[in-house]
Amino acid sequence: MRVSERMACRLAELSRSAYRRTLKSDTGADPDAALREWLRAYAKKHPRWGYRRAYHDARGEG
Repeated sequence: MRVSERMACRLAELSRSAYRRTLKSDTGADPDAALREWLRAYAKKHPRWGYRRAYHDARGEG
């Protein structure tokens, strides 16, 4: 469509820095993958406990 990046971002109401940023899912290594896996296992084991307790237990385990 031959629209400049600046104009396209303005029309989409998106900052140009966000347009250029690569997605975390596109990068090879996900730094939070282990934490996400731990939280899923924790939530399955303790379904009635909330996020505050999960946070403190995660901090306790390192």
